[in-house]
Amino acid sequence: MAWDAELTTLTTRSAAPLFARPEPRASFTDLVRGLLADVPRKNSWQLSDHIGHSTANRFEHLLDRAKWDVEALRERENSSFPGCLRAKPTRPDPDIPC
Repeated sequence: MAWDAELTTLTTRSAAPLFARPEPRASFTDLVRGLLADVPRKNSWQLSDHIGHSTANRFEHLLDRAKWDVEALRERENSSFPGCLRAKPTRPDPDIPC
């Protein structure tokens, strides 16, 4: 799948500076892949099952205990796609393609 390789490149570029260890970076890529997949319920167990992890521990560690800066990710991506990622929910700007 070409999109899978591009997704890996995108998430690696976005996440590489945010994580000190490679395991959370890989979990981040898997999480994004799972969120974009056709999974009826987007919870850590169902996403883990879809990705092929035997448990949800990797995603739960990433979301609960891993050291990374979600605000830095938002700032980094918002500079690439201005107005698409906002700290507070607002009405989307119809002139900005997201």
